[in-house]
Amino acid sequence: MGDIAVENPANHVPPHKKAAPSTIPTIDHFEGLSTDGGDDYATLKKLQRQLEYIQLQEEYIKDEQRSLKRELVRAQEEIKRIQSVPLVIGQFMEAIDQK
Repeated sequence: MGDIAVENPANHVPPHKKAAPSTIPTIDHFEGLSTDGGDDYATLKKLQRQLEYIQLQEEYIKDEQRSLKRELVRAQEEIKRIQSVPLVIGQFMEAIDQK
């Protein structure tokens, strides 16, 4: 009989997961500033903080996309590996039948 190497799922290390925030609060939730006062400097600072917050969210999303793409590639490779096992077994059966 031919030996077939099968990965043990218990030995498989899952990819790094980040805890995604359940809700993404807006910067207004953190800021108590009102744009009705007419203070242009305060408005500028508030908008700068909003921009920084959005850029941080954007970087987080890009990082998560890269992680998910790597996970997709690994999953596709695993599917190919699993699908090739019956083919290998079938090839062994054909070799035995011919003898």
